[in-house]
Amino acid sequence: MLSRHRWLSGVLVLVLGCASAPSQTVAPVPSASATPWASASVAEVDPVEARANELVARATALEPTVTPEVKRLAAKVDGEMVKLEYRLKTAESTARKLRLELEAQPDLDLPTVTLGDSLRYTMVVADTPAGHYVAAVHDTLEALEGLGHAVEKVKNYWPRDDNYSGINTVLRAPDGLPWELQFHTPSSLQVQADTRAQYEELRRQATPLERKRELFERMTEAWNVVPLPEGILEPSALHEHEEIKTRARP
Repeated sequence: MLSRHRWLSGVLVLVLGCASAPSQTVAPVPSASATPWASASVAEVDPVEARANELVARATALEPTVTPEVKRLAAKVDGEMVKLEYRLKTAESTARKLRLELEAQPDLDLPTVTLGDSLRYTMVVADTPAGHYVAAVHDTLEALEGLGHAVEKVKNYWPRDDNYSGINTVLRAPDGLPWELQFHTPSSLQVQADTRAQYEELRRQATPLERKRELFERMTEAWNVVPLPEGILEPSALHEHEEIKTRARP
């Protein structure tokens, strides 16, 4: 009788223990469709910003090759590379320019759009002796072609009565990325700095037309004082792709 009592007590304790123990359930692993934040994060990516980041990454990868090349060539023509701290265009500035390109040409295929200045440089060469500036630009572009950089655009903005003077070139690196190289004289570089604020105001869409015309005239007066390099307006003196250009008045 005693053993039966002990047996029943043990069963009762076991039952009570199971009843009081908290239940343990394993939470189901959410499926991909049950994680809305995953799809939301993908949907929220701005395609323009994504393309801007791609271009910045390509320019950053190319820069360690191009910078030593242009510095060596500048020294070879008694020139100097300046504003190297600005050689890489920021992602923000790249995205802003991409949006402007798309506004102007809505049919562009964004994944294939490139900018000419994701990587950009400025070389300063004095026109001493006379004609040296033209020769330096010509020789530098020829040397870059020999290094595998295709010269695609050579814009000669040296004609008088304009709001800017200088040479703006676009080259395409062996990896296919376009990049920019500007050529200035010491005088034109100084006037570019002196008129920078006026240029920024002039290009704003919100600037009234009369104010734009006033700014253009004031800038033209400053640029007309800059000495013209010898032979700079001779057609194709710089390169076969050279275009002698003037900026339209507002």
